[in-house]
Amino acid sequence: MQSAFNGSSLRRPFHEASSDLASHFHAGPSSRHGGDDRDGDDAIRGTDDDAIGSKLSAVELGYIDDPYAGLFSKSARFGSASRRPPLINVGTHHRTWTLDKLVEEFLTSSTEDGTDGSKKGKGKQVISLGAGSDTRFWRIAERDPSLIKRYVEIDFPSMTSHKARRISTNRRLSSILTKSAEAFPSSDATEAGKDSRGKPKISRGGTQLETETYALLPIDLRVSPPTNPSTSAKSSQQTLDALVDYVDTSIPTLIIAECVFCYMAPQESADVLSWFASKFDNIAGVVYEMCGLEDSFGKVMRSNLQIRGIPLPGATFDSPAAQASRFLSAGFANAGAKSLKEIRKDVLPRTELERIGSLELLDEVEELELVLDHYCIGWGSKGGLVGGFGL
Repeated sequence: MQSAFNGSSLRRPFHEASSDLASHFHAGPSSRHGGDDRDGDDAIRGTDDDAIGSKLSAVELGYIDDPYAGLFSKSARFGSASRRPPLINVGTHHRTWTLDKLVEEFLTSSTEDGTDGSKKGKGKQVISLGAGSDTRFWRIAERDPSLIKRYVEIDFPSMTSHKARRISTNRRLSSILTKSAEAFPSSDATEAGKDSRGKPKISRGGTQLETETYALLPIDLRVSPPTNPSTSAKSSQQTLDALVDYVDTSIPTLIIAECVFCYMAPQESADVLSWFASKFDNIAGVVYEMCGLEDSFGKVMRSNLQIRGIPLPGATFDSPAAQASRFLSAGFANAGAKSLKEIRKDVLPRTELERIGSLELLDEVEELELVLDHYCIGWGSKGGLVGGFGL
């Protein structure tokens, strides 16, 4: 097996090698959080390269289909440099397949708006926290722009500025923004203004980009320290209050947090979920991150990430059930969670498992199950529109 770590992981004890490989499962689609950069955030931002490298590998080998993979990366490229071990490719597939399934379920579900009765899909909103190099909006909007009325991505300004430049200079992405805007025509749009629909508006020194249907915002979800001794620290909920200007709280909304909350203090992430539950009548949320880090494998995994300068103050959940409970505590009415191991066993179709099983020889089945057991996807929902949301 070709190692992603120059062969070093293969010479280590089983638990240590497995948890080192698990750090690639851990990498989120972004540097997380968004907002003012802080000392020590460089390593967290670097997880974006880990994630996009793993995705490039999975795409190249046929595990997943993503024509936009690598488009927003600063360094990762297709080819041998992006090749990951089979264990990581399988994990990347399970994570991507499951999140795509939940997002698709949300976007295409019937909704009751109280006046016009049942409506299929249409007019939904997605808010991605710590979106980084994620390509989900582009994949969905190219296929069916009418599914998403509003898509908002949040991250560090160093990430949003890079992504904003790519979006504003790429013709394919620009055409998708135009089609997305045209799918939801504004009643007050003038004839002269129709030609400019979907044209990005760049602001905040190039760190923010907006169109009628898509927004890329530099917002930090963590508690912000006071700028001078006479001011007070700004809470996570106070920071999110600014988000109201960029979202529609009246339409069904899905929030996505892939390896975001684990970098935040538990109270900060709890405040974020509570804020969304209080502001939206019909909302669903999806969280992907690790769990069970207090066993022997988890402790080594946490230690390996700490050595890389990646602390995990928010990784305090010992099981998928504990991950689900965070939604209920925040005010969501329904919640659930499954480990990737459970998803592989109980959710993924056998035909899909057979398909990816034919792509590469996977010898490390025991190792794979150990890693999958330490990552989970949790979900919560509130309101009649998404009451049945989940796996």
